[in-house]
Amino acid sequence: FDSVWIEDRHFEDQSIGSVPIVLAALAKRTRAIHLGTFKILPLDHPAHIAEDFAMIDLLSNGRLSFGAAAGSCAEHFRCYGVPFAERAARFREALDIVLAAWTFDEFAYGGQYYQFPARTPPGSGMIRQRRGATPYVPQWERGPELPEFLTVTPKPFQRPRPRVWILADEPDLVSFAGEHGHSLVLAPADLHQLEATATAYDTALSRAQRDRNEVELAVVVELPVDGNRVASGTLDQLHRLQDATQLNHVICRVDPLIPHQDLLGALRHFATEVQPLLQA
Repeated sequence: FDSVWIEDRHFEDQSIGSVPIVLAALAKRTRAIHLGTFKILPLDHPAHIAEDFAMIDLLSNGRLSFGAAAGSCAEHFRCYGVPFAERAARFREALDIVLAAWTFDEFAYGGQYYQFPARTPPGSGMIRQRRGATPYVPQWERGPELPEFLTVTPKPFQRPRPRVWILADEPDLVSFAGEHGHSLVLAPADLHQLEATATAYDTALSRAQRDRNEVELAVVVELPVDGNRVASGTLDQLHRLQDATQLNHVICRVDPLIPHQDLLGALRHFATEVQPLLQA
Protein backbone atom coordinates (compact mmCIF):
# COMPACT_ATOMS: atom_id res chain seq x y z
CA PHE A 1 0.00 0.00 0.00
CA ASP A 2 1.20 3.53 -0.82
CA SER A 3 -0.63 5.35 1.97
CA VAL A 4 -2.77 4.95 5.06
CA TRP A 5 -5.48 7.45 5.97
CA ILE A 6 -7.15 7.99 9.34
CA GLU A 7 -10.50 9.73 9.66
CA ASP A 8 -10.83 12.73 11.97
CA ARG A 9 -13.93 11.58 13.86
CA HIS A 10 -15.26 12.65 17.23
CA PHE A 11 -17.80 11.48 19.83
CA GLU A 12 -18.28 8.07 18.19
CA ASP A 13 -17.37 4.58 19.37
CA GLN A 14 -14.81 4.30 16.53
CA SER A 15 -13.06 7.59 17.32
CA ILE A 16 -9.36 7.35 18.12
CA GLY A 17 -9.16 10.81 19.67
CA SER A 18 -6.15 12.83 18.57
CA VAL A 19 -5.25 11.95 15.00
CA PRO A 20 -1.88 13.81 15.10
CA ILE A 21 -0.74 11.69 18.06
CA VAL A 22 -1.63 8.46 16.23
CA LEU A 23 0.11 9.60 13.03
CA ALA A 24 3.21 10.60 15.01
CA ALA A 25 3.31 7.11 16.51
CA LEU A 26 2.90 5.54 13.06
CA ALA A 27 5.69 7.75 11.71
CA LYS A 28 8.17 6.09 14.05
CA ARG A 29 6.95 2.52 13.35
CA THR A 30 6.94 2.71 9.53
CA ARG A 31 9.54 3.43 6.87
CA ALA A 32 7.94 4.10 3.49
CA ILE A 33 4.14 4.39 3.60
CA HIS A 34 2.63 7.89 3.38
CA LEU A 35 0.56 9.00 6.38
CA GLY A 36 -2.62 10.96 5.90
CA THR A 37 -5.78 12.23 7.50
CA PHE A 38 -8.61 14.57 6.56
CA LYS A 39 -8.27 17.17 9.30
CA ILE A 40 -11.48 19.14 9.93
CA LEU A 41 -9.88 22.58 9.86
CA PRO A 42 -12.66 24.74 11.36
CA LEU A 43 -12.64 22.74 14.62
CA ASP A 44 -9.11 23.67 15.68
CA HIS A 45 -6.85 26.72 15.55
CA PRO A 46 -4.85 26.69 12.30
CA ALA A 47 -1.57 27.52 14.06
CA HIS A 48 -1.96 24.36 16.18
CA ILE A 49 -2.73 22.35 13.04
CA ALA A 50 0.38 23.70 11.29
CA GLU A 51 2.59 22.83 14.26
CA ASP A 52 1.21 19.31 14.74
CA PHE A 53 1.36 18.22 11.12
CA ALA A 54 4.74 19.80 10.43
CA MET A 55 6.07 17.66 13.28
CA ILE A 56 4.50 14.54 11.75
CA ASP A 57 6.20 15.38 8.44
CA LEU A 58 9.54 15.75 10.25
CA LEU A 59 9.15 12.52 12.23
CA SER A 60 8.31 10.60 9.05
CA ASN A 61 11.04 12.19 6.88
CA GLY A 62 8.52 13.79 4.55
CA ARG A 63 5.75 11.18 4.37
CA LEU A 64 2.83 13.39 5.41
CA SER A 65 -0.18 13.58 3.07
CA PHE A 66 -2.09 16.56 4.44
CA GLY A 67 -5.80 16.08 3.87
CA ALA A 68 -8.03 19.06 4.67
CA ALA A 69 -11.79 18.89 5.24
CA ALA A 70 -14.44 21.50 5.94
CA GLY A 71 -16.49 19.05 8.02
CA SER A 72 -19.94 17.67 7.31
CA CYS A 73 -21.39 16.77 10.73
CA ALA A 74 -23.33 19.63 12.29
CA GLU A 75 -23.29 17.90 15.68
CA HIS A 76 -19.46 18.05 15.79
CA PHE A 77 -19.59 21.80 15.22
CA ARG A 78 -22.26 22.26 17.90
CA CYS A 79 -20.14 20.34 20.42
CA TYR A 80 -17.11 22.54 19.71
CA GLY A 81 -19.13 25.77 19.70
CA VAL A 82 -18.42 26.60 16.04
CA PRO A 83 -21.36 27.71 13.85
CA PHE A 84 -21.88 25.09 11.15
CA ALA A 85 -22.96 27.73 8.63
CA GLU A 86 -19.47 29.28 8.81
CA ARG A 87 -17.61 26.06 8.00
CA ALA A 88 -16.69 26.86 4.38
CA ALA A 89 -15.34 30.35 5.10
CA ARG A 90 -13.49 29.16 8.21
CA PHE A 91 -12.01 26.30 6.20
CA ARG A 92 -10.53 28.65 3.59
CA GLU A 93 -9.09 31.03 6.19
CA ALA A 94 -7.63 28.19 8.26
CA LEU A 95 -5.96 26.62 5.22
CA ASP A 96 -4.46 30.01 4.29
CA ILE A 97 -2.86 30.22 7.73
CA VAL A 98 -1.58 26.62 7.75
CA LEU A 99 0.14 27.06 4.38
CA ALA A 100 1.57 30.44 5.39
CA ALA A 101 2.90 28.95 8.62
CA TRP A 102 4.70 26.25 6.64
CA THR A 103 6.01 28.57 3.93
CA PHE A 104 6.84 31.99 5.42
CA ASP A 105 9.41 32.90 8.06
CA GLU A 106 6.81 35.16 9.65
CA PHE A 107 3.45 36.59 8.69
CA ALA A 108 0.24 38.23 9.87
CA TYR A 109 -3.27 37.33 8.83
CA GLY A 110 -6.45 39.35 9.25
CA GLY A 111 -9.48 37.33 8.27
CA GLN A 112 -13.13 37.44 9.25
CA TYR A 113 -12.74 34.58 11.73
CA TYR A 114 -9.01 34.39 12.43
CA GLN A 115 -6.67 37.26 13.32
CA PHE A 116 -3.06 36.17 13.76
CA PRO A 117 -1.49 37.79 15.78
CA ALA A 118 -4.67 38.66 17.65
CA ARG A 119 -4.32 42.43 17.12
CA THR A 120 -4.17 42.13 13.32
CA PRO A 121 -7.12 44.11 11.86
CA PRO A 122 -9.91 41.90 10.47
CA GLY A 123 -10.10 42.07 6.69
CA SER A 124 -6.43 42.95 6.17
CA GLY A 125 -5.75 39.52 4.67
CA MET A 126 -2.36 37.84 4.42
CA ILE A 127 0.66 40.04 5.11
CA ARG A 128 4.12 38.57 4.77
CA GLN A 129 6.97 40.34 6.52
CA ARG A 130 9.36 41.76 3.93
CA ARG A 131 12.92 41.98 5.08
CA GLY A 132 15.78 44.10 3.87
CA ALA A 133 19.47 43.27 3.81
CA THR A 134 19.73 42.64 7.56
CA PRO A 135 19.80 39.01 8.70
CA TYR A 136 16.51 37.54 9.82
CA VAL A 137 16.07 37.43 13.60
CA PRO A 138 13.19 35.27 14.89
CA GLN A 139 10.60 36.84 17.17
CA TRP A 140 11.76 35.05 20.31
CA GLU A 141 15.23 36.67 20.01
CA ARG A 142 13.98 40.24 19.61
CA GLY A 143 12.75 41.10 23.07
CA PRO A 144 9.41 41.53 24.82
CA GLU A 145 7.63 43.90 22.40
CA LEU A 146 4.28 42.84 20.97
CA PRO A 147 4.93 41.40 17.49
CA GLU A 148 3.25 42.59 14.33
CA PHE A 149 4.22 39.31 12.67
CA LEU A 150 4.61 35.82 14.10
CA THR A 151 6.79 32.82 13.31
CA VAL A 152 5.27 29.34 13.47
CA THR A 153 7.64 26.44 14.01
CA PRO A 154 8.61 23.78 13.19
CA LYS A 155 8.60 23.88 9.41
CA PRO A 156 7.75 20.62 7.60
CA PHE A 157 10.35 18.33 6.06
CA GLN A 158 8.91 18.57 2.53
CA ARG A 159 9.79 21.66 0.50
CA PRO A 160 8.18 23.98 -0.14
CA ARG A 161 5.43 22.18 1.83
CA PRO A 162 3.46 18.90 1.89
CA ARG A 163 0.88 18.27 -0.80
CA VAL A 164 -2.65 19.33 0.17
CA TRP A 165 -5.55 16.96 -0.48
CA ILE A 166 -9.01 18.54 -0.32
CA LEU A 167 -11.84 16.24 0.75
CA ALA A 168 -14.65 17.66 -1.36
CA ASP A 169 -18.28 17.17 -0.39
CA GLU A 170 -19.71 20.16 -2.25
CA PRO A 171 -19.10 21.85 -5.65
CA ASP A 172 -17.43 24.97 -4.22
CA LEU A 173 -14.68 22.86 -2.66
CA VAL A 174 -14.07 21.07 -5.97
CA SER A 175 -13.59 24.42 -7.71
CA PHE A 176 -11.45 25.68 -4.83
CA ALA A 177 -9.13 22.68 -5.07
CA GLY A 178 -8.67 23.06 -8.81
CA GLU A 179 -8.14 26.81 -8.75
CA HIS A 180 -5.46 26.52 -6.04
CA GLY A 181 -3.70 23.48 -7.47
CA HIS A 182 -4.61 21.13 -4.61
CA SER A 183 -5.21 17.42 -5.05
CA LEU A 184 -8.80 16.25 -4.71
CA VAL A 185 -10.41 13.40 -2.77
CA LEU A 186 -13.98 12.36 -3.60
CA ALA A 187 -16.21 10.57 -1.12
CA PRO A 188 -18.14 7.45 -2.21
CA ALA A 189 -20.94 8.33 -4.61
CA ASP A 190 -22.80 7.21 -7.73
CA LEU A 191 -20.49 6.62 -10.71
CA HIS A 192 -22.15 9.32 -12.81
CA GLN A 193 -21.88 11.82 -9.98
CA LEU A 194 -18.17 11.04 -9.53
CA GLU A 195 -17.60 11.42 -13.28
CA ALA A 196 -19.33 14.83 -13.26
CA THR A 197 -17.30 15.97 -10.25
CA ALA A 198 -14.03 14.88 -11.88
CA THR A 199 -14.99 16.84 -15.00
CA ALA A 200 -15.73 19.92 -12.89
CA TYR A 201 -12.32 19.54 -11.24
CA ASP A 202 -10.60 19.37 -14.65
CA THR A 203 -12.48 22.50 -15.69
CA ALA A 204 -11.31 24.35 -12.58
CA LEU A 205 -7.72 23.24 -13.20
CA SER A 206 -7.86 24.44 -16.80
CA ARG A 207 -9.40 27.75 -15.78
CA ALA A 208 -6.46 28.26 -13.42
CA GLN A 209 -4.03 27.16 -16.17
CA ARG A 210 -2.94 24.15 -14.14
CA ASP A 211 -2.14 20.66 -15.40
CA ARG A 212 -3.73 17.45 -14.08
CA ASN A 213 -0.20 15.99 -13.88
CA GLU A 214 0.56 18.47 -11.07
CA VAL A 215 -2.12 17.01 -8.78
CA GLU A 216 -3.71 13.73 -7.78
CA LEU A 217 -7.34 12.69 -7.89
CA ALA A 218 -8.36 10.12 -5.30
CA VAL A 219 -11.69 8.41 -4.68
CA VAL A 220 -12.73 6.82 -1.40
CA VAL A 221 -14.12 3.34 -2.10
CA GLU A 222 -16.07 1.19 0.34
CA LEU A 223 -14.09 -2.04 -0.02
CA PRO A 224 -16.53 -4.99 -0.32
CA VAL A 225 -15.37 -7.98 1.73
CA ASP A 226 -16.58 -11.56 1.39
CA GLY A 227 -15.22 -13.62 4.27
CA ASN A 228 -11.46 -13.14 4.25
CA ARG A 229 -11.29 -12.01 0.62
CA VAL A 230 -12.33 -9.01 -1.43
CA ALA A 231 -15.69 -9.59 -3.07
CA SER A 232 -15.72 -10.75 -6.68
CA GLY A 233 -16.23 -7.97 -9.20
CA THR A 234 -14.19 -5.45 -7.20
CA LEU A 235 -11.52 -5.14 -9.91
CA ASP A 236 -14.11 -4.49 -12.63
CA GLN A 237 -15.78 -1.90 -10.41
CA LEU A 238 -12.47 -0.10 -9.85
CA HIS A 239 -11.64 -0.16 -13.57
CA ARG A 240 -15.02 1.45 -14.36
CA LEU A 241 -14.32 4.06 -11.70
CA GLN A 242 -10.87 4.73 -13.13
CA ASP A 243 -12.22 5.10 -16.67
CA ALA A 244 -14.92 7.52 -15.52
CA THR A 245 -12.75 9.79 -13.35
CA GLN A 246 -9.14 9.23 -14.47
CA LEU A 247 -8.25 8.77 -10.81
CA ASN A 248 -4.71 7.87 -9.83
CA HIS A 249 -5.28 7.05 -6.16
CA VAL A 250 -7.82 4.76 -4.48
CA ILE A 251 -8.47 5.08 -0.75
CA CYS A 252 -10.17 1.93 0.50
CA ARG A 253 -12.50 2.36 3.45
CA VAL A 254 -13.24 -0.84 5.36
CA ASP A 255 -16.06 -1.71 7.74
CA PRO A 256 -14.58 -1.67 11.27
CA LEU A 257 -17.12 -4.28 12.41
CA ILE A 258 -15.63 -6.99 10.16
CA PRO A 259 -13.79 -9.59 12.28
CA HIS A 260 -10.14 -8.56 12.46
CA GLN A 261 -8.63 -11.72 10.93
CA ASP A 262 -11.10 -11.60 8.03
CA LEU A 263 -10.22 -7.97 7.46
CA LEU A 264 -6.48 -8.72 7.40
CA GLY A 265 -7.09 -11.55 4.93
CA ALA A 266 -9.16 -9.32 2.65
CA LEU A 267 -6.49 -6.62 2.67
CA ARG A 268 -3.81 -9.19 1.79
CA HIS A 269 -5.99 -10.47 -1.03
CA PHE A 270 -6.50 -6.93 -2.34
CA ALA A 271 -2.78 -6.10 -2.12
CA THR A 272 -1.52 -9.27 -3.78
CA GLU A 273 -4.18 -10.10 -6.37
CA VAL A 274 -6.38 -7.05 -7.07
CA GLN A 275 -4.11 -4.02 -6.78
CA PRO A 276 -1.36 -5.26 -9.19
CA LEU A 277 -3.99 -5.71 -11.93
CA LEU A 278 -5.44 -2.27 -11.21
CA GLN A 279 -2.02 -0.63 -11.51
CA ALA A 280 -1.27 -2.51 -14.71
